[in-house]
Amino acid sequence: EREWSVLAYLAERVGRYCTSEAIQAAIWGTTSVTYRRKARLDRLGTYRVDLRPIAVVVVRLRQRLGPAGCLITSLMGTGRRLELVPPL
Repeated sequence: EREWSVLAYLAERVGRYCTSEAIQAAIWGTTSVTYRRKARLDRLGTYRVDLRPIAVVVVRLRQRLGPAGCLITSLMGTGRRLELVPPL
């Protein structure tokens, strides 16, 4: 179910990179303030949300989409986006 929510979120923003934080806030309704139970305290004393669940959901979504899974691209440090045409 979450896979399809992520796909819908990306489809509304075709061609634009979406950060993992934005996806997580939109799908789960969580931010670093409301998600402290699973957040980790970094060296500076700031809570950081674990964004690995987004990565896992995107991997599962790509698997479910089969060959069309390559339409979801990732750019390290930027986010993910849905493209209309497959990347070369």
